[in-house]
Amino acid sequence: MFSDVNPLLQTLKAESGEESHLRKMLWVERIFTDKHNYTEELSTALPQLRASVMNTIARAERISLVKMFAIHVVDVLCSIAAALLAVRILGLFEKNPMGDNMSSVVSQSLLLALAVFALNVFAASLHAQKIERETLVVFRVQTTLTRWLNAFVLGMSRQAKSRFPTGDLVNLAQTDGRHVAEFFAHAAVDFPVLFVSVTLIVGIMWSIVGPAALVALGILVMQIPVSLFFSWLGQRLHGELMRRSDKRLSLVTEWVQAARLVRYFGWTGRFVQDIRDASRREFVQDLKLKAHYSASFGLSTSWWMLVALGVFAGFLWFHAEKSATQVFAAIWLSSILGQQLNPLPWFVRIFSEARVGSGRLQNVFSSQLQAEEFSTRNFFVPEDLSLKVENAVSFEAVSFELQDVWVEWPGVPTPALQALNCVFPAGALSAIVGPVGAGKSVLLQTIMGEITPTRGVVLLGCTLVLSSGSRERISLPVHTNVGLKLLRKIQTFVPQEAFVAAATVRENIPLCYLMEGDSFLELDSDVVNALERAQLGVDVKSFPDGLSTELGERGVNLSGGQKQRLSLARAVYANRPLVLLDDPLSAVDTETENILVQKLLVECWSAPVTVVWSTHRLAHLSLARHIVVLDEGKIVEQGDWGELSQPGSRLNGILSTLRKEATKSPPVAEGVHP
Repeated sequence: MFSDVNPLLQTLKAESGEESHLRKMLWVERIFTDKHNYTEELSTALPQLRASVMNTIARAERISLVKMFAIHVVDVLCSIAAALLAVRILGLFEKNPMGDNMSSVVSQSLLLALAVFALNVFAASLHAQKIERETLVVFRVQTTLTRWLNAFVLGMSRQAKSRFPTGDLVNLAQTDGRHVAEFFAHAAVDFPVLFVSVTLIVGIMWSIVGPAALVALGILVMQIPVSLFFSWLGQRLHGELMRRSDKRLSLVTEWVQAARLVRYFGWTGRFVQDIRDASRREFVQDLKLKAHYSASFGLSTSWWMLVALGVFAGFLWFHAEKSATQVFAAIWLSSILGQQLNPLPWFVRIFSEARVGSGRLQNVFSSQLQAEEFSTRNFFVPEDLSLKVENAVSFEAVSFELQDVWVEWPGVPTPALQALNCVFPAGALSAIVGPVGAGKSVLLQTIMGEITPTRGVVLLGCTLVLSSGSRERISLPVHTNVGLKLLRKIQTFVPQEAFVAAATVRENIPLCYLMEGDSFLELDSDVVNALERAQLGVDVKSFPDGLSTELGERGVNLSGGQKQRLSLARAVYANRPLVLLDDPLSAVDTETENILVQKLLVECWSAPVTVVWSTHRLAHLSLARHIVVLDEGKIVEQGDWGELSQPGSRLNGILSTLRKEATKSPPVAEGVHP
């Protein structure tokens, strides 16, 4: 084992540990190959997770738990057997005082001592094997729960996701999953072994010290309600601690994400005070929890002494004969009993933490998924059509048709979208315009499948290119599993607030993180081409490390316009037949906007690419083949530029207002790179 561990420790000095490093260790590889019942598909595990996270893990790890239970029981049996042999050694000397047969007594004692030594060595070896398995159980359980949680969050409905702040989800993945894993690695096995060992030891004590063992049993029974009380109290205290931790983590996350805005508005003092108050409340609760654990631990470390004193009290109460062997056996067995009882408060602690953590995880897993939200609308895709979509080689001529689409929020009297009927044609640029709050972003998110309409249907049309080379035109509801899966294959999306990963420029364009030793050099030409088309090539060349420049948390080293152009470059790189734009030019200056429109909307994303563009910038609407004008969630007019630009139209009125405002104030220039 040590010949395996030392190379691993040397490796970990230079780089972070990976599963591949662990698998180089023979004992770890053996444990990795144990049979488990984890499923890769969240959909298969989800019903079990919603019923009970703890039971789901218990079923998946039952083979490992049984093996660890057997190893631990044999370990305890070896310790008890060693204690009985040691008692036997004392008995030999007690029955045979110094005399002629002393050499025989000494030789027997030496053999028994060797047996005690061998049993203790064997017990230590078993304990090491148990620790090995515990380590891998923690690894498996935590990584599996994190994988399931990540997959679930990606599929959550928009409404459900809004219930869980970022801090809660981070704590769930990092802390709650670990608490559940540690419970199954330790308490789930050790707690049953505790009852087995206590039963054996009390039975052996009865055979040696007689009725005096009843006193020891009574003291042990007294510990049960005490442990239950501490378990209940631990759950209450730990649940409150996690809530306070969530609050503190959410505040820190908000502060990091809005650091520049906080500084500009002079809110630093308020955020610092809020974080300090949240940290203080978390610290106070942590102190309460530590006091609870300390009291529990203090009591548990005293139980073995109470057991030993109880046995001696039993000797006096029952007027039993006492020999040196009996006294020695009572003390030794009480110490073994104490070793088994000492971890009891720890078991109580991790059990309470696991109960709280699993409850929080179960609360997330019980939330509604997008697919479940879709099922309420009873949309249907025939199986033969689903197979055609699955087996298609590529997709062309994407279009959307909205039929009487309504979006209504619970508790809000005015619908966000009302009775929308329109078509976004294939291979053309369509624009969605209207005043602030008209519902442009809601409409875009609805056709993307992010928001499920309460009434009506959004149909996705496209031409399937089959493996035979033939083409077939299809139409299916977006808000189905098949429709959403197809949409994710063919679309690229540019939001108004660009997402920028805390990574290099080279990693941000394809959104693929490089591990140590990886290289994207063969794809650099595609990355550079996308940056040039998005008018960010010159900026990147001026960065300290070019494509390897770190952009910082949420792109802190970029201006607003640079973030939007990075997001546009990402869309160019994706090279999809459907492009959805949510006002992506709001932070760029007029000159840059004109260039981007020419390079992207005219040249790069011309037919056969379908573009749906939600915008406040109306200077280039003449390029749109179809324009939808929204106001208060309703389509007030739609058509081509020639129709809607005529005097008297609603769009013409909006354009006239914007022209008047433009003459009163100069255009806003794009922010400067810091």
